[in-house]
Amino acid sequence: MDPVEQPAPPLAQLFSGDFSFPVDEFLVLVETNTLPHKCYYAHTPHKTAYVANALTGRARLWYVRWAGEREHKAPVYNEKGQSFQSAWKTYKDKHYETFRRDLVAQFGIPEFITPPFALRHLTQNRLPVQQYVDRWTELANACLENLDSEYNRYWFIYGLRKEIRDHMLEVFPFFRTFAKIVDEAKAMEKHLQSKVVERVIERVIVQQVPAPPTPIASAPATPEVTTSPVAPLAPCAPSTPTTPAPPAAETLASPPPTDEIAVAQ
Repeated sequence: MDPVEQPAPPLAQLFSGDFSFPVDEFLVLVETNTLPHKCYYAHTPHKTAYVANALTGRARLWYVRWAGEREHKAPVYNEKGQSFQSAWKTYKDKHYETFRRDLVAQFGIPEFITPPFALRHLTQNRLPVQQYVDRWTELANACLENLDSEYNRYWFIYGLRKEIRDHMLEVFPFFRTFAKIVDEAKAMEKHLQSKVVERVIERVIVQQVPAPPTPIASAPATPEVTTSPVAPLAPCAPSTPTTPAPPAAETLASPPPTDEIAVAQ
C-alpha cells in the first residue's frame, strides 16, 4: 500500500496539557508526522483520532468530555432528509479544525489570565495538599463549578504530585465527594512524610554509629623453624690403655747382592 494511504506512526511524547510541553509544539509535531500520509488524513476524523491517541492526563480527560459534547452537535436525519448530506459533509470536513481550535483554547497561553484558565492549570507543585485545596476551592467557587462532579474531582487529582496522584487514581471509585477525595489525599501525604522521616532517622543513626577501628598493619611474622626431636646420646664406655703392636715380621728374605753371588762361584 502507498505510504500516503497508511496512518502515521504514533508520536513519541504524549501531551498532558502542562506547560512543559506547549500545545503549539505538540501540534507542529502532529503536522510533521501526518504530512507524508496526507491521503489517509484527508478524512479529518482520522487526524482527530491520531491526536486523541497522543493525549494523556488532563488533556485526555478534556478530550473525552469534548468528544461527548461534540456527538450531540452532529447533524441528525430529518424526515425529508433536506440538507442532511451537506450538513454531514461540513461536520466531517470541519472536525479536525474545530478540535484543534478548542484544544488550543483550552491549553494555550492566553493574553490575560482568567479564573477559568487559572483553575484548569492549577497544580499542587511544592504546596502542601491543604494549600492546593484552598486555592482550588477558591477558583472553583469563582467559576461556579461543582466541586463534587466526577470531571472536577478527576481534574483536581491530576493536579496532585505524582506519588499522591497515582494512589488517588487507583482508589477514585471509593470516594464520591470532593471532601472525601481531599481527606484521602491528605492522609496519603502524611503517610509519605512519615516514610521520609523514617529514612532520615535511619541515616542519622548510621552516621552516629562509630566505625570499627582500622587494624594497624604489622610486620610479617618470622616463619617458625621446626626441628625433629633428637634422641639422647648413649654414654661412652671407659677407655682402656692399649699397647703398640709389634712390627710385622718380614715374610720374604731379601735376595743377596749380585756381587756376592759371583764370588762364590
